[in-house]
Amino acid sequence: TAAVCFYEVSDCSVRDCTFDNSGTFWYYAPEAKTNSERKAFAQPTPALYIQGNGNRIIGNTFSKCKGDAIVIHGDNNIIMNNIVDRDIVICGNNNVLANNIFMNEEAGIVVSGHSSGNEFMNIQDGRIRRIG
Repeated sequence: TAAVCFYEVSDCSVRDCTFDNSGTFWYYAPEAKTNSERKAFAQPTPALYIQGNGNRIIGNTFSKCKGDAIVIHGDNNIIMNNIVDRDIVICGNNNVLANNIFMNEEAGIVVSGHSSGNEFMNIQDGRIRRIG
């Protein structure tokens, strides 16, 4: 779940958009059966989640995100010229990440899983880390 989700998309563009104060998913515990038992829980979610290949995420601004700014699962995607205040997470091969600006000192690029062949250009020092 994310503020904006694209599943199984290819050759799509998300360009020049503003994602402001996004990324909270509200839900009720599944065992709640009556209104008195229902208490809303908030869970941070990505502002933008894309699963697919050959997509372009260019020139967007992500501010006051509650979860990750961008999560990409797929190959041959281009993520460039974005301004983000939370992490960009990628899982896939041959993706290009260039000229992204991180407004939060802890934010960076998280390379997840067995990703390979990804290119990182003009990314601030110390902003790339691998998990899994």
